[in-house]
Amino acid sequence: MGCMCIQHLQNIGAGLRNLPREMLANLAADQLGPLNQAARLAPSLSAALNEIASAGIPSMSAASNLSASASANLAASMSANLGLNASAMASLEALAAVNRGLGMGALNPRVASSLSVMIQSVNLQAPDMLAVLEEFLQPISAAIDRLQALAASLQGITAASGMNLATPLPAFPAMPTAAVPSVQANASAMAAAGASASAQASAAASASASAQGMLALRVQAASMALGYTLPGQSASLNGALALTTSLPALNVPQSSLQSVSAKLGALAATMSTLGVNLLAPTAGDQLVAALRIVNTNLQAMASANLSTIATANLSAAAAAATSVAATAAANLNANAILSAAANLNLAIPNLQPLATSLAMAASLSSITGSNTFASRPCSSCKVF
Repeated sequence: MGCMCIQHLQNIGAGLRNLPREMLANLAADQLGPLNQAARLAPSLSAALNEIASAGIPSMSAASNLSASASANLAASMSANLGLNASAMASLEALAAVNRGLGMGALNPRVASSLSVMIQSVNLQAPDMLAVLEEFLQPISAAIDRLQALAASLQGITAASGMNLATPLPAFPAMPTAAVPSVQANASAMAAAGASASAQASAAASASASAQGMLALRVQAASMALGYTLPGQSASLNGALALTTSLPALNVPQSSLQSVSAKLGALAATMSTLGVNLLAPTAGDQLVAALRIVNTNLQAMASANLSTIATANLSAAAAAATSVAATAAANLNANAILSAAANLNLAIPNLQPLATSLAMAASLSSITGSNTFASRPCSSCKVF
């Protein structure tokens, strides 16, 4: 069952009280030099590394030749032609996320019963919990935003270079700081030179096929998480989806749920990226030390050979990713899968709030080690 039991909420509250809120609040007041310096350096280095790497790798160059708006228009057009709109895709993935989050197998009457219990539990406990969490997180909201932005940039650098800047690293390949703009300019020129009309057309065709394959992979992954494989079991999946149409209404303030879930997710991502346990008695010292390591690495990278750093690790990764994608696509009949998905009845209530509730629970579990949704009722349970 998925019961948001009082006992578990009390354990989570006790854990969150160990957060060094005063120290985190001071981050927003620009009182930590290493954070300010890292926040300035990390985004530009992340962008530069990705630009240089994509210029040297054909598959990435082709994808980068399509503007963000063109890619978005292509995806929207393809979805519309298939009768699979963004809302339907989001509903399917949200239901899959809820199913995974509750540790359930294929959709069946027992699953619908468990979802009903979860909704009753959320309706009973969540409003008060959200109000407490909002009040608790408000003083450190700006700090969380800054740390999350830094964590996102560090993740981008790791993806492009293969290096984790939150850990002490050996010296980077040396290059005078003054040479960095030249390398970046050369990378831009390389990308521009390859963007001829024929290359653009080829890239668009490749992107279209790739987008279709990726959408089919998403649909298949979500349907398999629900216990069904498309297109062959689409009728069975539709029958199972009908079990969810009679779920009770979810009565929680949506804006609060989304806001709290986003903040807790950002906090969990920051702790993971920086390798800092913000509930430890030494959390403040750990965070300061981690930010200093990050800043030292960023300063060294800023004066290093960015081109070498970007391409040395990413070329092999890009080749491997291309191979994996090609193998996955070869095992799919994208048209058949997407056509089957377009005929699914995905007008299911409560899915997005339920998925957000599970995401919030996952973040709380990551931060505090306590699971919001109990598998067994506690002594104070009012649902069972």
